[in-house]
Amino acid sequence: MLNGVHFYHATIKRIVSVFGTIFNNIVVGRHSGNTISNIQRVPISYGPRNKFLDRMKENLEQQRVAIKLPRMSFEITSIDYDSSTKLNRLNKTLHTISNSPNSRNSMYQSVPYTLGMQLNIMARNQEDALQIVEQILPTFSPEYTVSIKGIEGPGSLTDVPFILNSVTFTDDYESDVATRRTIVYTLDFTVRIRFAPDTSSVSIIKKVETEIADFTSVAVGLANTLSTVQVSQDSPSGAIDVFTSLFDADNQHTANLAVNSLVLSGIAALNDINSVSINSGTTDLDRIAADNTNIAISSLSATGGTGTGAAFDVTIDGRTGITTAVATSLAGLKFTVADTLTISDSPYHNTSLTINVDTIDSTEAIVYDITDLNGGISGTDADLSIQKDGTVYSISAISDGGTAFAENETIIVLGTSLGGSTPANDASVTVTTIDNGVITAASISGTGVAQGGVNTFTVTAGDSANADTIADYNPTFTRSITVDGGTGGGLSLDIDLDKTGSVSNITIIDGGVDYLVTDQITIPAEQLGEIDSPANSPTTPLVIDIDSVNDTIISGNFIRNGKVNGLPKFDLNSPSGGSNSPNAAVSIQYSGDEWQLLRNGTLIADNVNDTVNPVVAGWNIRIGSRGETLNVSSSDNQNFTIGEIVTGNATLGRATIVSSSNNVIVVKELESKFVEEEVLTGLTSGVTRTVFNMTVNE
Repeated sequence: MLNGVHFYHATIKRIVSVFGTIFNNIVVGRHSGNTISNIQRVPISYGPRNKFLDRMKENLEQQRVAIKLPRMSFEITSIDYDSSTKLNRLNKTLHTISNSPNSRNSMYQSVPYTLGMQLNIMARNQEDALQIVEQILPTFSPEYTVSIKGIEGPGSLTDVPFILNSVTFTDDYESDVATRRTIVYTLDFTVRIRFAPDTSSVSIIKKVETEIADFTSVAVGLANTLSTVQVSQDSPSGAIDVFTSLFDADNQHTANLAVNSLVLSGIAALNDINSVSINSGTTDLDRIAADNTNIAISSLSATGGTGTGAAFDVTIDGRTGITTAVATSLAGLKFTVADTLTISDSPYHNTSLTINVDTIDSTEAIVYDITDLNGGISGTDADLSIQKDGTVYSISAISDGGTAFAENETIIVLGTSLGGSTPANDASVTVTTIDNGVITAASISGTGVAQGGVNTFTVTAGDSANADTIADYNPTFTRSITVDGGTGGGLSLDIDLDKTGSVSNITIIDGGVDYLVTDQITIPAEQLGEIDSPANSPTTPLVIDIDSVNDTIISGNFIRNGKVNGLPKFDLNSPSGGSNSPNAAVSIQYSGDEWQLLRNGTLIADNVNDTVNPVVAGWNIRIGSRGETLNVSSSDNQNFTIGEIVTGNATLGRATIVSSSNNVIVVKELESKFVEEEVLTGLTSGVTRTVFNMTVNE
């Protein structure tokens, strides 16, 4: 039974008001070409359609003014329960009461209904009616959702869909000219709404305490208490803090801590070489005397002579441009002895390579006249001349194209018609072009050695490629050497030589250490050259000047950046000139056996230690015979206070410090395992440290 409590959320009233508001700003006008005039807003009111239609039919003599058209009316047509969106009726929602911070309004689940709404558009002519309809329909696809306040209780905001179901119209004008014509468009809508029940005031929960028990040992005794759940709130506006843990509060757990930054001091600049230049001794042809300088160029086309299709492979000395070998790659067709062939393609475009034909394949060409050639289903009586060069066939003439042939039709010419005696000598003719069934072009397939092809030849002129163009094929010879000399050591270079033995490029592979800009390095001739015999031994040394060295101090501030081999990695942060600075590649990281100071992959110093963080002292310099003392320190090594609570910024868990020393802490009363990279903050000391890894006791 109803409980007799008065409540009213004005749900239907709000829906009707919103529905009318959706359509209360529609206008119509008179169109004349691109001009619009007499623009008027269309009035809308709530009421049944018949009411307005009856009024329009009244005798005008009994009323001063006829009802104005166009206009719109709307009304509720149905209210039905919506079982498809029903939710559990025992669900509750809470709403804040502005004048009572210690209590909330509680309300059971609202009940879903569908509200049927009908919109009627009345006009005297179709032009006015269609203007109104076309301003409405694009808004609904098929629904249009509006957020409405307060229909599910105070402070609520509900999205209400207005769904357009159908559009119909009537034009029943059949009376005399004195009767007003009325065109009516009817739009039926469904509105999904919820009716909220009454509300009641409830107090907020300020504190809840319970215990979580371990029931794995129930068989041998009472359940053991693992931890306590505490929910408390100091004031109604404060956040609720929830503590839940499945760890025994007395169990102790260990966490390693990583420092966020290190300071390195005690090591001077490496003075490794940044750039060099050539002082003297740049050219010595004997440096590449033993290198293979030949360049092969394939399938160069030859022109001239009586035939076609000849091509040749050539080999050129990359240093001199001399052609050292020529071979036939395609023999071609229909050449004659003593033909002169010319190759003018690169690298012979300035000085052509001339070839005399000495011998050819001298088998005579044979021509067969094939008459009344038939093929396909209906093609007949074609007359062709087929030429055979060795065993290569070609069509030399079409004397009669025949009739009724089809394009791409294939016709078999028997080997007996081509001088053969076995089916293996048959040929296949393919019709490529026809004109009303008449063959105008065709191709024929065959295999074998080309008739009249070049067998042997001699190169009689132009045996050298042009010196200007052979540079396109200039080979480069690279020498990788480790250099001695100067005040430092460890310099490693890649030196590129061109076809003359000149140094074309020097690349620094390892800049070494402890060099001075005033240093000059001499590379002996035998170290740079290729010795194949005493006569071809290089004699010119290469002298290199050092243009610049990197004298930036490596000592500075290192920032933790990821990890390597399971331990933190620290990259130099300052001094640094950015990603292009030599210092950008300086790091302190764990190799798997020891801590190392590296620069561009080069080992500068190491420390045989496997602690979570690099140790302060005991570093060994590994660059030459340098004797600096390298020191590592960090200000990020404060200890927490024994007994204080620490909180994590990721898990939001808490724990109580049992001990804190040497980048390791022991805790108890652990809410949840701290994750790697989580920052812990001591609530008493204010110390912050980063968790690297943690071991927990279940």
